[in-house]
Amino acid sequence: LSKLLNDFHDLFASKDSELGNTNLIKHTIDTQGRGPIRQRPYRVTNNQRKLLEDKVQEMLQANVIRYSQSPWASPVVLGLAVK
Repeated sequence: LSKLLNDFHDLFASKDSELGNTNLIKHTIDTQGRGPIRQRPYRVTNNQRKLLEDKVQEMLQANVIRYSQSPWASPVVLGLAVK
């Protein structure tokens, strides 16, 4: 895996601002007729909320995510970055 990453490093994003999107393929998830699942957000501290808001704004500006209105919803899970 390391060799592939090294050999083709120019094909991988090294930071969020390098991520892109495509309209060449449309992805769908077959829910087999099941209704939407909606979960409440997890509680977060004020610092975590600010971090989330900043990250969402970065991803919106980079066109990695977009605004959506959907009956489906799942809470955000914060994880530690491994460097």
